[in-house]
Formats: sequence, structure tokens, C-alpha cells
Amino acid sequence: MEAAKKDSYEPAKLQALSCVYWSMDRRTDSDATLAALEHGFATRNAYEIASAHAYRGEADAAFAWLDRGYEQLRASLEFVKYDPLFRNLHGDPRFDASLQKANLVE
Repeated sequence: MEAAKKDSYEPAKLQALSCVYWSMDRRTDSDATLAALEHGFATRNAYEIASAHAYRGEADAAFAWLDRGYEQLRASLEFVKYDPLFRNLHGDPRFDASLQKANLVE
């Protein structure tokens, strides 16, 4: 948590704190940091928002934000295949469809 709080890149800080709070069962804090991330960075940082939702097990929200990420054409989407925060989505058929949509299947 201390490392996340020191991150100077605000979207990454909020994403990390949302996940850390979630893992500590501090749901209210997690909700608040995720809401701040969505409110302040929805037009540029859909990937970070999607990853926080994925970590929290909120598949529908994660896929909706991934779709927004494709629309934003963010280079970070290339990491979705290997990002451990998306591990909760790996068994969902929409995950493979998302990889195909982003041309990330081999």
C-alpha cells in the first residue's frame, strides 16, 4: 500500500489502491478509489479501470471498460493477456474474444 500511495502517476496509484483495499477487505475504500479513477480518468485510462474491476471479480464491468479501452486505442491493452490483475477473467469466454478483438492471439 505504501508503494502505491507514493506512485506519482495518479491513475496507476488509484488502480493499485483500489486493488490493495479490496484485498484487505476494505470495500468502502476500494469503492472510493475506483470511483475516483473512473471519474477522473475514464477518457484516457480505461485499461487501469478494467483491471481494477477484473481484480475485484466484476467481470461485466471489466469487459465494458476493456471495450472502452479498445475505442481509446491505448497501447497498454497489449498487456491484458499477461496482466495478473485480469486472471479472474481467464475462464470467461469473453476474455478470449477480447484477445481476438485486440489481435492478441497467436
